Amino acid sequence: MEVCDYDFEDLVNSIALLNLSIEIKPKDVFLYLERGKLYQKIFNYNQAIKDFEKALTIDNCNIIDIYFNLALAYANKNSLFAFIKSIVEVLRLDDEDAKDHADYIFGDVSNLEKAMFYLEELLKRNPEHLQGRIELNNLKQKLNKHAK
Repeated sequence: MEVCDYDFEDLVNSIALLNLSIEIKPKDVFLYLERGKLYQKIFNYNQAIKDFEKALTIDNCNIIDIYFNLALAYANKNSLFAFIKSIVEVLRLDDEDAKDHADYIFGDVSNLEKAMFYLEELLKRNPEHLQGRIELNNLKQKLNKHAK
């Protein structure tokens, strides 16, 4: 969604209200999730990522929505490896909502294959990256599972 679809001042005011709400209820996952979404709308992806990661440390009741938004923030920031890692986390949940979120992001399996291709290319540049290899294997397993 573009900033021009909203009044920038309204977005900033909403963030300010969420800041106050977080001071009052610092353990409310929903507040971090919503503030992160607003930060994305004003293209502040670093702060959005911080909010989504903070939400993950508090509670995992909205874990699919949190990882979904985290993946979008990484995609918008062009952090491909972190994006793929977030998607792998969504797919690991292995439930219908998670699959719907992953389908929304990737569109179809061909995009998942494209994501794997890019991850493989990144790993060619840094073959010693163990976590990257693990994520690639996990992604391949998920792709095989979706193919069945």
